Amino acid sequence: MTTSGQRTWVVVEQLDTLLSQVRDQIIPDLTARDLIRADGRSVFQRHGGTRYATRVQLSAALTYLDASTWAIKSIAVLLRISGL
Repeated sequence: MTTSGQRTWVVVEQLDTLLSQVRDQIIPDLTARDLIRADGRSVFQRHGGTRYATRVQLSAALTYLDASTWAIKSIAVLLRISGL
């Protein structure tokens, strides 16, 4: 004769097995090798590389501001010429 506690334990074990199977299908199998960069550091550490994107973005913003300044100056000259 089984008790309620024993039945609960069987259900918990079955759920654990089922969840493990689902997890294994959904989450890719990562090994320690997958979490190491070519330089030997963990993928969770900052790489310490040069931040090219920041310089590119700043350069683009500066170009935009230069173009905007040129356009504003040109409009001001045209307004002066036209007498407005």
